[in-house]
Amino acid sequence: MVRMPFDVDKIREMQLAVLRRCGDRIERAGYTPSECYRLADQRASMRGFTGGVRARHGL
Repeated sequence: MVRMPFDVDKIREMQLAVLRRCGDRIERAGYTPSECYRLADQRASMRGFTGGVRARHGL
């Protein structure tokens, strides 16, 4: 299998674009990064069967 050489500058550019979008989203929502991570964790815990049961019963 022949691997294509990757362009480090393109990868860095994409990473910075993602970070900028995340920063803009956090700024618009008015959350600090720690609040953003906490909310994402909370949403992840509500997924699935047990998450739905816990959410309905306030656990």
